Amino acid sequence: MWTWSAGPTSGSWWLEQAPRRRADPAPGRDTSAWGSSGSSWSRKPERQNGRIDTSLLVVGAGISGLTAALEAANPGHDVHLVERQAELGGWTAKFAKLFSHPAPYRELEPVRIAELIDAVVAHPRITVYTGAEITAVAGEPGGLMVTLEQGGKRTDFRPAQW
Repeated sequence: MWTWSAGPTSGSWWLEQAPRRRADPAPGRDTSAWGSSGSSWSRKPERQNGRIDTSLLVVGAGISGLTAALEAANPGHDVHLVERQAELGGWTAKFAKLFSHPAPYRELEPVRIAELIDAVVAHPRITVYTGAEITAVAGEPGGLMVTLEQGGKRTDFRPAQW
């Protein structure tokens, strides 16, 4: 806390920091447990042996969904990409040109989503479901069951099962 202090001559003042007071415990109070709240109840988690499948479900194949699927598949995760429309790309695929990303933002540049779509379709770890809709999701993280309907055909799969 800062306070104003009067100087030795009349009219002189300066700002100084007041010393901090430390809260002292009540006499006779045991302070040995302070700073370790709840540690007596914590326990080491049990080790779970088994294979962890880190497959992912990406819903929507616009520019964000395509990028997410590709970024997850490159390090080695299996990806299930679900798109409701018949084509990939979302709104961005419908534009002829977009504003440029690097400055000075004066020129429009062509949309390059076709390159991203080609990379996703060609990736061996990405399974693409177009014209599909998720009808049910059951379970919990690590044990989901997803039901898709694609052209009248129903498909069940488990992304990220333990």
